[in-house]
Amino acid sequence: MHTARTTLFLIAALPYGSANQVLSEIRHRFPTLRLAAPEMPDLSQSEVLAVEAPAAVEPGMLLESWRDDDFLSHWLQRPARLGGVITLLDTTRLEVDLRSKDRLVDRGWASAPHDGRTVADLLVEQIEASSTIALLGPDALSETARRWVRILNPTARLCAARDGSLPGRLLAVEERAFEPTTPPWLRALRSEPPWPNGFRGGSYIVYRRQAPFDSDRITRWLDTPHPGLLRGKGQLWLSDRWDERIGYSCAGSVQRTFLAGTWWASTVPGRWPTCPLHSEDLLSTWHPRFGDRQQRIVLLGDTIVARELTASLDSCLSDVSTIRKGRARTTMH
Repeated sequence: MHTARTTLFLIAALPYGSANQVLSEIRHRFPTLRLAAPEMPDLSQSEVLAVEAPAAVEPGMLLESWRDDDFLSHWLQRPARLGGVITLLDTTRLEVDLRSKDRLVDRGWASAPHDGRTVADLLVEQIEASSTIALLGPDALSETARRWVRILNPTARLCAARDGSLPGRLLAVEERAFEPTTPPWLRALRSEPPWPNGFRGGSYIVYRRQAPFDSDRITRWLDTPHPGLLRGKGQLWLSDRWDERIGYSCAGSVQRTFLAGTWWASTVPGRWPTCPLHSEDLLSTWHPRFGDRQQRIVLLGDTIVARELTASLDSCLSDVSTIRKGRARTTMH
């Protein structure tokens, strides 16, 4: 006997009243699986399943497995596919949360006491992973809110729900396959246009330098607010941490760094990449003295001034003529 296919919609939201109101309506109208309490609802009479992720879960953490129809079908024990990722966004809180440095634990939203993520980190991750964003609250039609969302995710479908009710066709089943979005920062790092042709409202820079940052100067830069900056990603090279690749991430006002491994130039030849494409990419920017060590940062925002940001980062660079003069040159084969 033929079994109808179930389409899953992953719902992400921060636990505000406006989002909870829409979630209540979704639970009333659609079978809903809450991952925090996974009792499987009755799917026999519905082709749609809403799946509520706990507030602290980033949708992107689930997508790698959930994009696989076989995985979902095995999980539900019936034919299934992912129809979309829907973020319920309270627009009255958007600017507050993007400018806040509150951690999830500060608001009681973390799943573990050692969770160091901030509210801004989670909010940006939710927006970037979405295929549909429901703008909730009286500011749902705000041009600023829409522009900021578009800078972070230019391809998601936007729908407004100013009265807190469920937007029409929010969980509409479509025949086209779900395609995960590529965040603009990643497109920019790949030397691709971050936004579609004709996009208006955002600005960005891709900062590349083959000289290390002075640790004290770049620390002061990271502690300095940069008006208009919404998102940043990349890698840093510090003069006093020669072999360590330092990851960089910015979400709203939150800028942080973390250890991201070592540079290929710091590894022994036997451990260098064997993939020809990877090797070709590395060699295209390989420096005879510094190897693959470099600054590689993308910054996106609303009103950022590329010239000023570039100059401020340049002022954090060390003088390469004074560093590691006695160190042997590193080469790659």
